[in-house]
Amino acid sequence: MAAAIVFVLTGVADRLGYRFNETPSVPVGIWRVLPVNGPLERGQIVSVCPPPTGVFLEAKARGYLSTGSCPGGLEPMLKPIAALEGDVVEQTGEGLRMNGRLLPHSSAFPKQAMIGSPLDRGHRLDCAKAGSLHSANR
Repeated sequence: MAAAIVFVLTGVADRLGYRFNETPSVPVGIWRVLPVNGPLERGQIVSVCPPPTGVFLEAKARGYLSTGSCPGGLEPMLKPIAALEGDVVEQTGEGLRMNGRLLPHSSAFPKQAMIGSPLDRGHRLDCAKAGSLHSANR
């Protein structure tokens, strides 16, 4: 009975724009998600649905992501904006580089810190386009 009440309350809170964050991406707690007024800015916290691609579906299967209202049954994520239109983002062994500068706290977790094996990460150079954004953990 208690589990059913928590499930219903969580669904209602989600529909009202409230999210509970328990990850290191942003401070732990209850966040209210509101529509963005004005242009996006670096450092601004946004709620994003990860695409239902292999790496995110595998993360969900391993328990890194919970079930949620996004496509593929993924949960929305709260992330600070790291890159915007025109920025060049590169994933390296050191971490993410944006316009040649290493982003703090962007390196992958050490293998021994992972539950199971680390997720596959591609190393590619991307140029952000209008309507897309790149985020990073803090």
